[in-house]
Amino acid sequence: MRALAHIGLIVMMVFGLASAASAEEKAIVIGLDYTNAKDARLRLSNPVRDAQEIAASFRRAKVDNVTLLTEPSESEFWNGLESYANSLTSDDVAVIFYAGHAVQYEGENFLVAGDGETLINLIDMIDQINQRAKATVLIVDACRNSPYDGIGSGSRSLRVSNGQATRSITTDVIAKDGGLAQVGDLRGLSTVVFFSTEPGNVAIDGEAGKGSPFAKVLAKEIRKRQSLDDLLRRTAVRVNKMTDGAQSPWRQGDIPFDVFLAGMKTMVIP
Repeated sequence: MRALAHIGLIVMMVFGLASAASAEEKAIVIGLDYTNAKDARLRLSNPVRDAQEIAASFRRAKVDNVTLLTEPSESEFWNGLESYANSLTSDDVAVIFYAGHAVQYEGENFLVAGDGETLINLIDMIDQINQRAKATVLIVDACRNSPYDGIGSGSRSLRVSNGQATRSITTDVIAKDGGLAQVGDLRGLSTVVFFSTEPGNVAIDGEAGKGSPFAKVLAKEIRKRQSLDDLLRRTAVRVNKMTDGAQSPWRQGDIPFDVFLAGMKTMVIP
């Protein structure tokens, strides 16, 4: 594993921001250190800590409903998403922050569940939320080398899950070049995806137990009274500077209205 391999967090922060006075702010924050994975070499040291810090930032930003989910199995992962999706209304903007292991396979991105052997399709996750929300913002702090590269001899079997069915692949087909791909199936102005570094690159781990540079910056920016656009841009600039240009957070997609955090409501642009 290279020195710049990123310790991702799955902070899966999904957080509904009101575009009407009746809409409720919500957050689900998910972090995985893979303590339940059969192979100890998959384990990480920062994601759960970072998830706790991100959850605390949402609470300080006056997001009333914040759920923190750590080390979710495949079923806990999808059940948590389904429960959150069912809580959304068509006025809500869902903001998902995922942190943990993630890999590329055939040009698509997959998140790794807590067992270390089940892959969650990122597009399937976005689609589930988009069916209920006005728009979705997905923040992915999981841009690292493949966790399966160099582990064991030969290939290992993995399960690919979309929440309803599974299929098997082997680790030898997982992209070995590190980092994640751009999301190739974003349509219209309904989704923003924000990666902790640019496509194909890996992000800096940060010192074990002290958090990743991306998570540290993001946690501080969440608490500020600013638009989501400003939050993402300032996070990218600060992370790039902090890492001496080695890591440049990357945005893909857009939504047609402003979203404000820290207790401010969304404001539709005329």
